[in-house]
Amino acid sequence: MLAETTWMDKDTRKLAIAKAKAIKENIGYPEVIKDDVYLDTLYQQIRPRENTFFENVVNGMNVAMRRHLKKFDKPVDKTTWRMGPAQVTAYYGRLNNVIVFPAAVLHPPMYSKTYPKCLNYGGIGVIIGHEITHGFDNSGRQFDQGGNLKSWWPKKVVDEFIRRAQCIVHQYNQRETDAG
Repeated sequence: MLAETTWMDKDTRKLAIAKAKAIKENIGYPEVIKDDVYLDTLYQQIRPRENTFFENVVNGMNVAMRRHLKKFDKPVDKTTWRMGPAQVTAYYGRLNNVIVFPAAVLHPPMYSKTYPKCLNYGGIGVIIGHEITHGFDNSGRQFDQGGNLKSWWPKKVVDEFIRRAQCIVHQYNQRETDAG
């Protein structure tokens, strides 16, 4: 599809194809989830108490926030997954040009070994296609194939992309829902 794109100049198209070919995939769960030492360190500050569910949740959120704040003066860790394996959604990571399929996506209703192959391939294919487009949407287009924030689309290409995207916005703004 990118090879036939006429609204991109030749050089941008070549870079876009290279970016698409460089997309990595993470499937199931991050390897660190099997590392007991890492997990013990990660959760050592959380001390759950009985009969204080709300306080336990707030404590967990505070510990997580402090952990995130410590990252501000550090280089970006491009291996970190944004979601755990129990999340029922795939995502595209701009910072490392990766599609992530948490384990929960590979269960019904998205996928099942008992489903016909056509449903599994079609269902997962739709998800893959959707996530790939995020690499080239208005946010993803601002990151190169290495996940670096970089203006690699010339202004003329950006303007044409925005014009074409606005056409879709206009089309769907003309639609009315049952609610009005």
